[in-house]
Amino acid sequence: MVVTNVARTGFEAKMAMPREGNLYTMGMGLVTPVVLGLALSLPNRGVIALDGDGGILLNLGALATVANCAPQSRFDHLRQ
Repeated sequence: MVVTNVARTGFEAKMAMPREGNLYTMGMGLVTPVVLGLALSLPNRGVIALDGDGGILLNLGALATVANCAPQSRFDHLRQ
């Protein structure tokens, strides 16, 4: 599942991989919190956030929340 921001990233992602399960053009500052909620509620499903610099700066506290929650990742085995 891919969640994208309102910028060009969302339009290009929709053209490159049009799937019903993806969420395109979320509001600025909402991509990372929405993906965190999806990752925590759907631990067996891969969730990818395509957020931009403006969206991250608009809701900078979301990064601290993601770090605090530490959702499971498919790549946890690669961490050292």
